[in-house]
Order: sequence, then structure tokens, then C-alpha cells
Amino acid sequence: YYLRFGLCCSAMYYFMTEHIKLSRLPSALLGVMYTFSSQIVFTAQSASLMNMAIMLPVVLSAFDSYLQKRTWKSFIIACLTSFGLAITGGYGLITGIPLMIFVSLLMCISLYSTFKMAITSWLKLLGGVVTGVALSSAFAIPGLLGMNISVDVAESFKNAKVNYTVFDLIRGTFLLRSGSVYQNAVPLFYIGIFTLVAVIAFALNETI
Repeated sequence: YYLRFGLCCSAMYYFMTEHIKLSRLPSALLGVMYTFSSQIVFTAQSASLMNMAIMLPVVLSAFDSYLQKRTWKSFIIACLTSFGLAITGGYGLITGIPLMIFVSLLMCISLYSTFKMAITSWLKLLGGVVTGVALSSAFAIPGLLGMNISVDVAESFKNAKVNYTVFDLIRGTFLLRSGSVYQNAVPLFYIGIFTLVAVIAFALNETI
């Protein structure tokens, strides 16, 4: 349990120092902020979520290394880290796969000046992501088949109508329980005021 917090902080510290090129103190502070953010603290008892939180900075580091070096070794590492994120559990599949797809696209657009180069690099990196996810299916599919789950969709949605509006979603986003209809549920995602201020400052301040 406590080891995962250390690994999570170490992974983010490495990403900040080696790839974002920040100095040690800001990297350490950001690593601690990431590790003890509200989302991770509230869901720390879930091994799958904590494993995904550990692998996220590792995947970002591998993607950045490939886009900077463009070697077969860095491509293989990107494949292996994608595989590692995909096998962390259900959350790694549901959240990790879309994250890898869109984050890799964002990184390519940010690094390359021409649209053609960005899309070409993204498609190559996407091949590594697909390879890693395909390798993870060797573990995921037998596990799912072994569960012998039988779901009656009609029965699942019977008497399950909930009045949950867009306003409830927006309000819950700032109260650490967005994405859930229950008052005391674990938050699915959270946008803090610090994030909003940072985004506005980035957009308005030309020196950033």
C-alpha cells in the first residue's frame, strides 16, 4: 500500500526531471502533489487505480523518449509501457487506452511544427500502443472468460431511472464527487480551482 505511493511519486519525479527538464525541487513538489492529489488519496485502496497512477508518468516518459529519439529501442519501450498500463486492471483498460491515444496525439502536435510530421509520428506511436494493448489481451481475455459472467441488460436497467442532470455533473466536479449520483461516492474525476487558475494563467500570460 505505502510502496505504491513511493513509486507513484518517483515516477512523476523522473518524468519532470528527465523529460520536462525541471530542477529537482519543483519536480519533487509536483511529484508529491500528484501522489497526494485528492483523486489518488480517495482511491488509494484500489490496487488497480494505484497501479494506473504509477504507470501514467512511466508511459508519458516512454512516449516522449520515442518522439525525441525515434529509435527501435525507444519504440519497444513505448510498447512495453503501454502493455504495463493496460494490464493494471479494468481502470487501465477503460481509462488508460483513451488516455494513451489522445495524450500521444497532443504530444506529437506539441513537438512537431508540421501537421504531416505530427500525424505520421502519432500513427507510428499509436502502433506501439496497439501492440501493447494486444499483448495485454493474452492476460485479459482468459481472465474475463474465466469469470463466467451472465448479464441481463434489460434486468440491469429495470427500475434504475435516476434524475441526474448536467448541472449535477458540473456541481459535482467542484465537490469531489462528479460522475456519481451518490452523495458520498468516490469521485470519478475532479477539476480543482488550482487547475482552472493555471489554465487561465497559461492562456493569458505571454511569458509562460
